[in-house]
Amino acid sequence: MTTTHRAIDLALRADDNLRAVSSAWARASGGSVWTNNDVLAALSGAETRAYNRAFVLRQPDGALRSFTEAREHLVAHAPVSRLFALESMDIDESILSAAGLQRDGGIPSMALHPIDATPIGPDVEIVPVRSHSMLAVLIGLVETLFEFPHDVLTRVFKPPLLQDPAWHGYVAYIDGTPAATSTLYVHERVAGIYYVGTLKQYRKRGLGEAVTRRCVVDGFAAGCDMASLQASPEGQPVYERMGFQHVGYYRTYIPQEA
Repeated sequence: MTTTHRAIDLALRADDNLRAVSSAWARASGGSVWTNNDVLAALSGAETRAYNRAFVLRQPDGALRSFTEAREHLVAHAPVSRLFALESMDIDESILSAAGLQRDGGIPSMALHPIDATPIGPDVEIVPVRSHSMLAVLIGLVETLFEFPHDVLTRVFKPPLLQDPAWHGYVAYIDGTPAATSTLYVHERVAGIYYVGTLKQYRKRGLGEAVTRRCVVDGFAAGCDMASLQASPEGQPVYERMGFQHVGYYRTYIPQEA
């Protein structure tokens, strides 16, 4: 397999994980998962694009019809939503535009492959999220770190997630205080890593690497052979230092009212 083909393969596996966790959030919130076999939409119904996501599954034969149908579904059920399309799929942007989908930036996809059980970062207390009280702690950290409204997070990070064997949350403590967090979603041997963050006053201590690596280690224990994440500009250098490589790029779009 060439380097380019390997990167595309890893990006597709990461995309599958992102779709799986987005569907899990939608189900936990009482939302919906819809597909026309070319596009999949995982919709929580919350008023934020972060939890109303659609994904291009392939380059469809009847692209305009398929994308128009997807846009109509988004407008009807979650107008505040975002569609993700891997750049490697080479989707014609003029068709997306004609279907009523407007370009709205993008985000890199990164992967670590292969993975192992070697810990990285300081020896810090990292507590798995397994109770309602710990879920509330994780929600508080995510709310502060990513500036999501509290009511949105409590709608998506609901107790049913605790019953999903694929979902795992973590909180790192410093002197008894919640300081950093991460979440893991295990699907098809991929450890998908989400919501990595450290409170400002505890940064520069390696906590981000520690909670990220905890996801990798637990993913490895669950049978995963790779880890994936979508990186922010601030986080990308940290992940590159850990060995993650840029394997793809998402073009993102938002639906327009007819």
